[in-house]
Amino acid sequence: MMAVISKVLRYHSKWRPLLQGIFFAWISVSLSIYVLSPRQSLELHALVLVLAATVYLGAALSAGSEKELRQEGIQAFVFYLFTLAGLWVSPVWLGVGYVLHIVWDLSHHPEHIRTKIADWVPPLCLTYDLIVAVYIFLVH
Repeated sequence: MMAVISKVLRYHSKWRPLLQGIFFAWISVSLSIYVLSPRQSLELHALVLVLAATVYLGAALSAGSEKELRQEGIQAFVFYLFTLAGLWVSPVWLGVGYVLHIVWDLSHHPEHIRTKIADWVPPLCLTYDLIVAVYIFLVH
């Protein structure tokens, strides 16, 4: 796993997106703690996970590659299911969805999934997903 993270960090050599992911996660978690009810907090994080999955799907749609479109369509559907399970069954499923999205973020590398996406998206998502997953597991 560390080798994959190392490759992603070399490929995505800019640190700014990692810091932006931390910043946006801090905003989300702060809203969850100080402003939103526990239910609203879960709904916020469910919405963000669905949006993150949709960004990758949108990138595949714009690229026009059938293989990437199929991969990204499947991942979006899977993350939608984790989101629904997190809202309807147990928040743990939402946390698991965020952890699996980290794996998806790491897989967007020229050696793995080749969906053309802005190079700042995977590292930003990676740090955001990690912080939010930890928050969900600890609080919900």
